[in-house]
Amino acid sequence: MGPAERAYQDYFGFTETLTQEERKWEKILFGKNREERAIKAKQNQKELEKDQRIAGQDPIERKQKQTWLLNSYFRDLLDEKARFSRLLLEYRKSGEVPFSDENLSEYLIDFFYKMKVFEFEIAPEQVCDFLKECLQAEHLSSAQESWIRGILLNCLHPFLNRLLI
Repeated sequence: MGPAERAYQDYFGFTETLTQEERKWEKILFGKNREERAIKAKQNQKELEKDQRIAGQDPIERKQKQTWLLNSYFRDLLDEKARFSRLLLEYRKSGEVPFSDENLSEYLIDFFYKMKVFEFEIAPEQVCDFLKECLQAEHLSSAQESWIRGILLNCLHPFLNRLLI
């Protein structure tokens, strides 16, 4: 391990070196070079613009649309609707989104993907795959935990904040 990698690990607080699999995910999630990271910065600006546009909408109409959307999506899946309700309740109570199979499932991750929760990530489909893979893993490395926290904070928190129901 070279000095640059040690500094990188110290900066992000990783306790172990990255495996080949983790290096692959790191490149997918954060970009391979400066150009992709610049794209990520532009996507963050688009997210802010989206928030401003949504804030200008009529709240009653937004609430009706959200209720209709959730009811139609979870119509035949009461367990998933209950899981989503627990997730939303936990988020509103603590301000955190716990990453566990009690609060999240592959189906919910697909739901968030379809709702374009990950649209401002470099590779939304791979983010979805990464979360699903981590959800099934028995042990997560400190790097994976850090990336998951970042995804939940940057993607799921804004989405759950915008829900009026």
